[in-house]
Amino acid sequence: STSGKASDNPAQDREHQCVQVFGDDYFCSCINSSLAKGISFQDYVNVLITPKDLLNYKELSPENKKIVDSILQTREQCI
Repeated sequence: STSGKASDNPAQDREHQCVQVFGDDYFCSCINSSLAKGISFQDYVNVLITPKDLLNYKELSPENKKIVDSILQTREQCI
């Protein structure tokens, strides 16, 4: 949909947002297929641009640490 509204497919939205920002279909396809469901493109960007100490990484729950780690791992895998 070109109306700017979110579609019923969050993964498709995530990939579309990535391509709008980075303009790289291969990279964005990799990011989209590697990120867990429920992690938005905005979540991905926020984790990447925020230093771990500002994320309060040490105080995060094990589940949230796993999400942060998976985002960082996904970036390394896809670049």
